[in-house]
Amino acid sequence: MGLPSGFKYLRNMTIYPKKGMRKAYIDDYGEDLEKKYDTAEKTLYKQRIFCLDCADFKACQGTCWLACPYKAMVLKITKEE
Repeated sequence: MGLPSGFKYLRNMTIYPKKGMRKAYIDDYGEDLEKKYDTAEKTLYKQRIFCLDCADFKACQGTCWLACPYKAMVLKITKEE
């Protein structure tokens, strides 16, 4: 089975279904997105896993955390009931 015709990959796209995104984000990054332990690789990092996964990490290096638009978007998803 292939991709539907007209399908285009988006920048930093996840393959989670809409309703599963909340749980997946919380599992991967923690409730407050501050998680530094990667359960998939069983490794503790100095940076947040959320920042390391970000497409803009090379430019930002986690310094724009307070004003991060990606953080705001994901926190909105994780707070939805």
